[in-house]
Amino acid sequence: MQKTILSLVFPLIIMISGCVSKPAEHVYVNTNEASSKRAESENYLITKSMELDRRDVSFLERGLKALADGNHISAVQFFQRHSRTNNILTADWEAAVAIGYVSMLPGSPFYDMKAVRVSYTQLATWSIDESLVNSQIVLMWDALEAFVSLHRQIRDLQKDNDVLEENLAKRESALRRLRELTLGQQREVAQ
Repeated sequence: MQKTILSLVFPLIIMISGCVSKPAEHVYVNTNEASSKRAESENYLITKSMELDRRDVSFLERGLKALADGNHISAVQFFQRHSRTNNILTADWEAAVAIGYVSMLPGSPFYDMKAVRVSYTQLATWSIDESLVNSQIVLMWDALEAFVSLHRQIRDLQKDNDVLEENLAKRESALRRLRELTLGQQREVAQ
């Protein structure tokens, strides 16, 4: 009986001891080497960033960057150059949308609501394949659509408000006359 127990326990102990991991070996890291690797990776990222700045960036991309930096005048100039240098319908549409977008920004020196509406209605008639258009310009187009739609709703609400104010003024006037008439009749009855 003891032999059977030992014969069962002994292989179990061997299996468990095989599962136990070896003690960790001490690994010493050279801090100079680690810091030099970190410096190399930082230099690599800086070099890549500089290469991207030096590459031939299109006028559209330069305009988008200038717009992101808040330089509206330079942005519009780059968008115009994009249209002139890429003499194709898509480039013209992209430039017109970008300029329309700049015109709808309240902080822009080109801010003009009427020009935005006119530009939007003209651009909406163009048949452009949006898959060929820069994705940021598509977002600008969507913003223009939303802006013009909201502006129309505001204009409609202002018209409704004007009509309601006019009706309210007429009703107040009618109530005043009615009050005067009823008070006038009550005075005559009292006398």
